[in-house]
Amino acid sequence: LPVFFKEGENGKPYFVKLQSSGDVDDCNETHPLFRMSDLLLTEAEAKARQNDIDGARALLNDFKSSKIPGYTGYVGNDVLDEILRERRKEFVLEEQMRWLDMKRLGVAVSRDANDDESTGVSTYTLEANDYRYALPIPVEYELQYNNIQQNPGWKH
Repeated sequence: LPVFFKEGENGKPYFVKLQSSGDVDDCNETHPLFRMSDLLLTEAEAKARQNDIDGARALLNDFKSSKIPGYTGYVGNDVLDEILRERRKEFVLEEQMRWLDMKRLGVAVSRDANDDESTGVSTYTLEANDYRYALPIPVEYELQYNNIQQNPGWKH
């Protein structure tokens, strides 16, 4: 469900969530939006994409040094590839991190899975620019109340 910030009496923001009934509930849960690892690797990736390879390498080395005892530094030539590899390893079990990276990087993916209609295995492919990388906008909230268009490819 949609979650947003609201300012409390003490001036500090806190989470509020919208229920399916349209009511609003206060959330007393902690929801980190960004981990330090994400911020470091994002900055390193940005520097690499801006051809600041020395800056990207320094951030990558700081990151890896904090994780690997005795780490002496990245000596390869493809700093951007190493940063992206570290993202895959760091966020392997975290909600949607890989999905968002795949969408952002334009990655195609194929998986073999049991086919429900037959007893065999089928290969399912999500192409790099597939419409399913953009999730459908919930009809009961946004489309109904804000008169906006559904994301391309999704029916409502």
